[in-house]
Amino acid sequence: MIISNWMEPDPITVAGDTPVTEAQRLIQDKRLRYLCVVDDGRLRGVLTRKGMAEAAAQVARTQNIHEVDYFVNHLKVKDVMRRMPETVSQNDTVEYSMIYGRQKQVSFFPVMDGKHLVGVITEYEISRALAQILGTEESWRGITLAPMKIEAGTLGRIAAAAEKAGGCLMGVFTLSIEGGDEKKVILRFTAEDLQAVVDALKGAGYDIFEVTSDITACEMDQEKVVC
Repeated sequence: MIISNWMEPDPITVAGDTPVTEAQRLIQDKRLRYLCVVDDGRLRGVLTRKGMAEAAAQVARTQNIHEVDYFVNHLKVKDVMRRMPETVSQNDTVEYSMIYGRQKQVSFFPVMDGKHLVGVITEYEISRALAQILGTEESWRGITLAPMKIEAGTLGRIAAAAEKAGGCLMGVFTLSIEGGDEKKVILRFTAEDLQAVVDALKGAGYDIFEVTSDITACEMDQEKVVC
């Protein structure tokens, strides 16, 4: 999955000289968690809701009228932004952004085309991509097979056994087992007779780890969650 197909394009940005109070209102009005800071077409940093909240809390703790005045009237985005943020390329994969995010312990990446900011990808876009892969907006039944070694033809044989029993496959996934080379195999399908599919897979020599029946499509909230 290429990031350019899943990112949020043309993100809202602010300049480094923007007053923090103005950026704070923008974040609240647009229900954002992050703002990219761009000067002269170049990405300079990232402003986070958390960073602004920490700055405001520090001022509140001091109860110094001069610091409060500076925060309200003079503090700029460039004073509290995170400089030189980690970025990803529009040609990178979503999977790469997940791995890189875990390594850097960040959940937001500006997306670059060379030196130009073209989008952002956050845990929201990643979750949306995973939700579509897992079929959370569809109705299905599911079977997870016990860990096994995956070889050439393994998934094809599993799929053939399920479909022969009346299952209409919507997705086949593998889940790695930590510390080993075996994987669980997860099937998502529709079928009038769930037990027939279970029995067919058992008859083909596969152990059943779990069975999920009649999962109905959930209505995804299209509004981004703001923490």
